[in-house]
Amino acid sequence: MRLRELQPLANALTTMVGRLRVAFETEHQFISDAAHELKTAVAVVRSTVQVLGIRLRSAEEYQSGLEQVLADNERVEELISRMLTLARFEERSGSPPEPIDLSQHVKAAAEKLGTYAETRGVQIRSSFEQGVQVRLPPEGAEILASNLILNAIQHSPKGSEVIVSVRLRGIGHRQAWLVVQDFGSGIAPENLTKIFDRFYREDPSRSRETGGFGLGLAICKSIVEAADGEIRVQSVLHQGTLVTVYFRTA
Repeated sequence: MRLRELQPLANALTTMVGRLRVAFETEHQFISDAAHELKTAVAVVRSTVQVLGIRLRSAEEYQSGLEQVLADNERVEELISRMLTLARFEERSGSPPEPIDLSQHVKAAAEKLGTYAETRGVQIRSSFEQGVQVRLPPEGAEILASNLILNAIQHSPKGSEVIVSVRLRGIGHRQAWLVVQDFGSGIAPENLTKIFDRFYREDPSRSRETGGFGLGLAICKSIVEAADGEIRVQSVLHQGTLVTVYFRTA
């Protein structure tokens, strides 16, 4: 009888230990991946400096080399900044933030990326419903929208468009939807479950060309989950991707 009474406690302890083990393994993998990314970024900077020192060069060559070092250094800074952003939103706690106008912040992010979209021959088509209030830090809203829109632009072919919208849905308009859709390369079905993993890149060579580290969607997920929201991705290879973010309205 006594053993039977202790069984629920034993089961609870087993479950807790299992969760702790998964958490420790996840953090260990994150530290390992972060160390690898930083080591690679620093090695690139070092190799550029070493090449400059192999022989005497012209002033123009030194200038070009220094510009490359600066660009490499900025990439290291961006990597560190994104890692800190991810950590900040994953550890966010305390009282819920004040309500914000989601449309206002998503619109600002889309406008900032308008010029970049033009340089790639991509058009941003947007639609923003008024009065969409959600409890989300303003910084988080802009980072979320910027990451999703930028990702869509980078995976869109020239001459295509990216659709961005914010609207109210659900019974009594209790849900706020942020939708970003592109008609680009799409995501392979086997990779859909991995895209929110930290440092994951479906195409590492392409991601490095566009300055990506595989942290953008991981940051988005952390921002959304910190606000008790949900993010879903639907994609068809070579046809495009649809990202939908759901929040409860404030």
